[in-house]
Amino acid sequence: MKNTHYLLLMLLAVCQTGFCQEKTDTAALVKEFKKVMEFGTQPYLYYSTVTKMESEPVIEAQDTATMNGVFYKNGTDLYYKSGPEEVYLQDSLMIQINQQRKTIWISRVDMASKEKLNTMQVGNRQFNELMRKNFTIQKASMANNTARLSFETKQMAGRSAVISTRAGLLFTEKEHLPQQIEIEMRMQQPANDEMIAQIKNQGVDERKLIQLINGQQYLVRMQKMSVAFEHIDHSKEKVMQMPLWKDILDFNTAEQTYTGKAAYAEYEVTKTF
Repeated sequence: MKNTHYLLLMLLAVCQTGFCQEKTDTAALVKEFKKVMEFGTQPYLYYSTVTKMESEPVIEAQDTATMNGVFYKNGTDLYYKSGPEEVYLQDSLMIQINQQRKTIWISRVDMASKEKLNTMQVGNRQFNELMRKNFTIQKASMANNTARLSFETKQMAGRSAVISTRAGLLFTEKEHLPQQIEIEMRMQQPANDEMIAQIKNQGVDERKLIQLINGQQYLVRMQKMSVAFEHIDHSKEKVMQMPLWKDILDFNTAEQTYTGKAAYAEYEVTKTF
């Protein structure tokens, strides 16, 4: 399920000179990161998002996109929409909608799995150890009650292929609410003739992806994503406005079938149970 607030596990920031004193107490920074993450564990939650994606080089039109989204949480019930994708996690159902393809997929979700999907596993020892081993973490205090946590993957020597990640979280320092996340991933991998042939067979101009570095051909790709959070609300009144699957689907009790209604009447419905 494409739930935007789970993306807080990967964050990018650049600590700007003059604004702050860098902090390197990893345990304390992980603790502060988890405190920001707690905004998503409240029983009632609403927020809207603006997500921007870009790639370098651009291979397909969808490599560059801007999407608006909304997220609702009421106990263990969820609703999420971003661009053409919609997800209802309500009752014992997960309903996934693609508005471009005009499809609706319906599957069963047991209560244990539903509760697991609603829980961010950031408080355990394994998570803390993962963060310490794989990321360099820094904090920058900014102006206007904001702070920035930056994460950068630790590079391993002797590896010919490198995938590096830089990520960051901008948040309000007093309330510990997220304002924006950014993720940047860079891949650099040695390219042989077989790999280049595969790229060509997929109809991609290999000259956009292959670079010559120290006399060796490499496949190089950069991908970035930013998510801006707005209108965060933890009130019950707000989440009672959550869209419900019964507003878009009719259920035939006798035949145990679902059909779309209103704007979804022509959608292809697939039940997986």
